[in-house]
Amino acid sequence: MWEKLFDRIAEDYDQSVQETDHLGLFPYAGYDEILTEIANQVDKAKHLTEKRILDLGIGTGALYQKLNPNGCELVGIDVSAKMLDLARLRIPQANLIQRDFRKGLPEAIQKDKFDFIISTYALHHLTTPEFVGMIGRLVEMMAPFGKILIGDIMFANKIDHDQCKKKNSEYWDESETYEIFDDLIDLLDGKLALSFMKMSFCAGVLIIENFHDTALQIEDSLIKYTGNTAKWKSSQPQKKSE
Repeated sequence: MWEKLFDRIAEDYDQSVQETDHLGLFPYAGYDEILTEIANQVDKAKHLTEKRILDLGIGTGALYQKLNPNGCELVGIDVSAKMLDLARLRIPQANLIQRDFRKGLPEAIQKDKFDFIISTYALHHLTTPEFVGMIGRLVEMMAPFGKILIGDIMFANKIDHDQCKKKNSEYWDESETYEIFDDLIDLLDGKLALSFMKMSFCAGVLIIENFHDTALQIEDSLIKYTGNTAKWKSSQPQKKSE
């Protein structure tokens, strides 16, 4: 059923998403900024001569119009054969696998290590327990100093979530799960460094790393959880006391 749905919308998917983003409407407001930020995160890893990337729900491969695929070894997974056909036109060198990742990752890659594990607008098809379980498996597949980059319909806190749901009730899909960063802090292992970059009223980028001294530098739009202190750190500079 899921496969047939995405096969049916594959040809018009990119245009539909771009139009919704351009109009600033739920659920794709901020879509282009999300892809740009994820591409920037990958590009910043200048120390890697070759970047191993796993993309869950790669769709039509739109992200790779922003990311130079040269120097990247890409494994992409998607449930839709027609989406993958379009992705192959953009990234013919990628290893593209048709699979419903909700049923588990392909056995052939389960022991692989990746510098970046990416998912855009796909993991909201998991329930929260499934999401947390998936993150646990993906963390085991991260290379040293690797990152998980999730761009999706997501909220910093419950207030933002509830306000968006109220204002967009006509389009809100109760069969999907739109995660709340505040809740994920409590649900995910405290050894992980979690960062959330809000890109629009309904979407952002969740960044997950193993907690270490080179965790992301805080930026203006970044909310960071330090992992070992259970405290929020805002990105705004603190005023010095007189």
